[in-house]
Amino acid sequence: METHKLLLFLSHLWDYPRKELLALAREVLAELGLLVEEPSLLAQEYMRLFVNTPEGVPAPPYASYYLTGLLAQEPAKEALSFYTREGLSPEGPEPADHLSYELAFVAHLLSQGKKEALGEFLGQHFWRWFPRFKMALSAAKPHPFYLSLAEITEEVLRTLEEEE
Repeated sequence: METHKLLLFLSHLWDYPRKELLALAREVLAELGLLVEEPSLLAQEYMRLFVNTPEGVPAPPYASYYLTGLLAQEPAKEALSFYTREGLSPEGPEPADHLSYELAFVAHLLSQGKKEALGEFLGQHFWRWFPRFKMALSAAKPHPFYLSLAEITEEVLRTLEEEE
């Protein structure tokens, strides 16, 4: 699979888990070691890890949280600025610095051959927060699906940087 298509696929996996996507992508998920027999468990885990629990959200998937301690702050505006420079605007309910949107943006830049913009986005924005998110996710003792997804996401992006 081409790297930009893999990144777009990963971006969808960081969004709320949809049974249809998981069913359609069984073969790719199996190749990545992410096959889950009980998709409803992922929805519960997604809510626990990324949305809401009585104890708080252990691993919010937003740059703003890791860089400011709050949601929808300057890092979200920064991400949106990167997108608008490329003529894009995220569509959906999440702030622009949601991990899913950021990976979709990286996939777009890669598909357009915009290596300079890609390096700038990763270096000036993405790598400033993603390692902290990954540590928070690991500390939350997630379902193996999400731990593996974080590892694969990081590996794909690091490999991409090494190739540049």
